Amino acid sequence: MKATHKFYGFSFQALAISLALLLTFSACDKDDDKDNGKAEIESVFEVPDATLRTGSFPSGSSTGPSIANFSGNAYVLPGGSNAITLESDSEATSALIGIEGLSGYYEVPISSKNQVSVTIYLFVDPNINLESFTILLALQLNTTVGNHQSLNVDLVEAGTGQLQVSLSWDKEVDLDIYLVEPGGTTIYYGNPFSDFGGELDIDSNAACYIDGINNENITYDDEAVLEAGEYIVRVNLWSNCDIIEQINYVATARFNGSLISPSWGSNPKYGNYPAGSESQFGGMEAGIEVMKFNISSSKLENAKTFAKFSFPAADMKSYPATK
Repeated sequence: MKATHKFYGFSFQALAISLALLLTFSACDKDDDKDNGKAEIESVFEVPDATLRTGSFPSGSSTGPSIANFSGNAYVLPGGSNAITLESDSEATSALIGIEGLSGYYEVPISSKNQVSVTIYLFVDPNINLESFTILLALQLNTTVGNHQSLNVDLVEAGTGQLQVSLSWDKEVDLDIYLVEPGGTTIYYGNPFSDFGGELDIDSNAACYIDGINNENITYDDEAVLEAGEYIVRVNLWSNCDIIEQINYVATARFNGSLISPSWGSNPKYGNYPAGSESQFGGMEAGIEVMKFNISSSKLENAKTFAKFSFPAADMKSYPATK
């Protein structure tokens, strides 16, 4: 009779069966975690008023609705935004937006099926860790998806910090962001630094020297002690740089990485300058108010810390206050 070796009252045979069952259940748990985990696209950007779908971006078909034209910014900032406009002569019920190689995608409903023109607003995660990525775009009619279009996007290093006010737009024009501190100091291209630590670290297309970045950014790093009180955000079209199309823009304000609830206006602020808008004068008092918000203290417990970056000096130009 063959002997069976014992170990603390259990046979090796029973132990082997138990281990096999444990590994099986562990594998199932991992699969469940993977299925129920956060879609990878969420760590790059989110799209408001859209449905987040899991899985891979759907395959396209020539029988589905086609995108005739699209426009979007090829550069984004951490914590910033991007407006992508799709146009089509085809009938469509929704627009799809994803990222090549990443799981998950967003489905945006289209209210008017015919003569489609829809603008999709993307809000970039402040902790994004991709230096570049490819956005996938498609239109869908009920369940039929049309052929894909793609937009290659590069990340521009910019400050996030405890307070970040950003502006992005979709045409090669010179828009400017202004931030008025509670004490009256205005941070803008003519005064890029404040005594409280505010800094305009991205000034794109300055004086129509087109760099194509189409973003501006004001940041206060984690060492700044913010002035308590009301802040005012303004946007100004310094020059249309000979662009005669409508200019869409998005302004956002974040405190410790989260969008701030404004005391006036909206955040994010979606705005536009109509087609044919003329260039305007700049200066400290220029621009239209788009939002106001209040900060009572910059010293919150357990405040989240974000990385502080500097835009490469070689890509920046210095201009006088009057541009």
